[in-house]
Amino acid sequence: MASTVLTGEGASVPRDVREDFAASGLAHLLAVAGLHLGIVLGVLMAVFRIGFAAWMWAALRWPCKELSALLALLGGAAYVALTGLHLPATRSLMMAAVVVLGLVAGRRAVSMRGLALAATVLLLVMPQEVLGVAFQMSFAAVMALIAGYEVARPHLARFREEGRGFRRWLTLHLVTLTLTSLLAGLATLPVVMAHFGEVQPFFILANLIAVPLMAVWIMPLGLLALMLMPLHLDAVPLHLMGWGIQLVLHLAHSIAHWPAARMLVPHMPGWGLAAVLLGLCWLCLWRPVWRLAGVVPVLAGVLSPFLVAQPDLFISPDGGLMAVRDGHALLVGGQSRDAFLLRAAWQQALALPPQPFPAEGEETPDGALACGQDGVPDVCLLSLNGRSVLLRVRDQSDGEALLPDSLCAGMDLAISAAPLRQSCPGVRKLDRFTAWRGGAQAIFLRPDGVRVVSDREVRGARPWVMKPGGHGMPTLPLAPED
Repeated sequence: MASTVLTGEGASVPRDVREDFAASGLAHLLAVAGLHLGIVLGVLMAVFRIGFAAWMWAALRWPCKELSALLALLGGAAYVALTGLHLPATRSLMMAAVVVLGLVAGRRAVSMRGLALAATVLLLVMPQEVLGVAFQMSFAAVMALIAGYEVARPHLARFREEGRGFRRWLTLHLVTLTLTSLLAGLATLPVVMAHFGEVQPFFILANLIAVPLMAVWIMPLGLLALMLMPLHLDAVPLHLMGWGIQLVLHLAHSIAHWPAARMLVPHMPGWGLAAVLLGLCWLCLWRPVWRLAGVVPVLAGVLSPFLVAQPDLFISPDGGLMAVRDGHALLVGGQSRDAFLLRAAWQQALALPPQPFPAEGEETPDGALACGQDGVPDVCLLSLNGRSVLLRVRDQSDGEALLPDSLCAGMDLAISAAPLRQSCPGVRKLDRFTAWRGGAQAIFLRPDGVRVVSDREVRGARPWVMKPGGHGMPTLPLAPED
């Protein structure tokens, strides 16, 4: 973790540690981005301001605050370069440059206008970032923080002026930390739902403890270690940094194993995410009471995964793997070179655990899916929503062995991992050739008919889009996001 936050090299972080951080809502600590850069800039600016204040001649003659901000920005740029100039860190540096520009110009540094300026500059340079999860999460969080503290600032100031003492100071800081975690967490929660298909309900508690440890212990000691490395004096700060990291690791592991620490949610449609972001903009940008109307589209977007129809069948891009949505599980059968990735993607889309197809001669408890019937191996029959589907999971003959006509009779759809060729005449077919032409398939079984949606239909046959299944190359170069 130390190498991750100091150099951007996170390959050595074990998979189980990453899972613990994801389940506890602390995954952002392992991605060098706005939080880390903000801590670095804050620490450097505090050090420079203290140094200028201790130098009387400079304190009386120089604009120390503005100089400290510029020097901190240079240090932040060096940190971003050290960590590999990753896109999230570079984006955060651009936003930080706008904040420093506001400080130097004597304007309010953190404001909606500054955020809009940063977003405009970023989109002019990298317009494809508007569809990225990092862009959406960072700008949603910052916008919510600015709007939230505009409302809470008078109340916090009144509480600060009503008294003094360590207890009041500690209470104020705890309230501020909780409010910050609450605003940023709630603003980014729908984005996490849309892109990762899960919710971490204990993220506020985890960040309430972990973020202060990062800000006052781990990152300052890490920066001190970096400065002392050329002198070979970095052992002591790195050991002290490790103690703080151990606390964060223990925190993430503990919260990740709490009941319901990681709740899966179905895939959010595009219009749901758009509704959330537009509602959040309405809620944050307006100041009169009608700003509260933004809650309606936000709630509609959050509930959208549970309002749209989910596919009943999936076919992989190569046609070799197929899945059936069956109540509380996702039944998966067949073979594919990308089977592990496909199972994970389908599980994330439907929020259902993957399970294998029934064995030969067996069926699901409700009898909807039965395999090995009529003595034909590797063939399953699905009866769902008044529709019948034949699933040929494997075929060693590559379609040369024809299926019995008695088995195909009355079927609304025939699906095969191999070419169906002359099998099942008069029945609608989806086989390996179909996947080759159209890519992955999603099938909706309804009483009024069968609807098939292919990857090619959704993405289109554009020159810059790869062929279905990822084979071949597009006519035009791939975009950076691809």
